[in-house]
Amino acid sequence: MALCLLALAFTFVPSTDRCPSFLSPDWRASRIKDCWEKFGRASYAHRIEELYEDSDTVINSCTSDECLRDLVQEALEDALPDDATILNLKHPCT
Repeated sequence: MALCLLALAFTFVPSTDRCPSFLSPDWRASRIKDCWEKFGRASYAHRIEELYEDSDTVINSCTSDECLRDLVQEALEDALPDDATILNLKHPCT
């Protein structure tokens, strides 16, 4: 079984322990959702489709809020075959 990790990462936003108030978690989530809608979802789905192999298990453990994890889950379900194994888990750091 091949193991491939794909991350939806927006590294331009500092971690919340160093964030000024205008870069709150809500602000960060809003920017991620904006990027997701404009280009992120299509880019992510394309990368998944290119790398996925039939024997793979895909783990969605988005570290962000549940709404963002749901967006990633929906993209995975749309991009992968119906019989793909997709686990939707909380990230161990959250």
